[in-house]
Amino acid sequence: MDKSLLHNIFSKPFNHFDWIEVLKDVFGARQLLIQPNSILLPSNNKTKPAYELGNFTTSDDRISGLYKIELNDDVWLERNKVGLRELLRNVYKYDGAVF
Repeated sequence: MDKSLLHNIFSKPFNHFDWIEVLKDVFGARQLLIQPNSILLPSNNKTKPAYELGNFTTSDDRISGLYKIELNDDVWLERNKVGLRELLRNVYKYDGAVF
């Protein structure tokens, strides 16, 4: 995946299928679920549905889980990273990456 294609993907609104290609091409993700698994999160006012997308193995042989969480419109990611990570604490099977 070349630099201009990545720039194009990062410059436009989130598109699940584009990001799946990034995960495959850039991160080498091969263990992706055909149908993402719905994740039950603790009751909160920050998120809409959440899903497990799969996982990949890093260059240092760690397994990193891939998750997709849709945020409510009034939630600022920059101010809520720790709180969102806490919502997933009981979900992580591996180290986690959230999209």
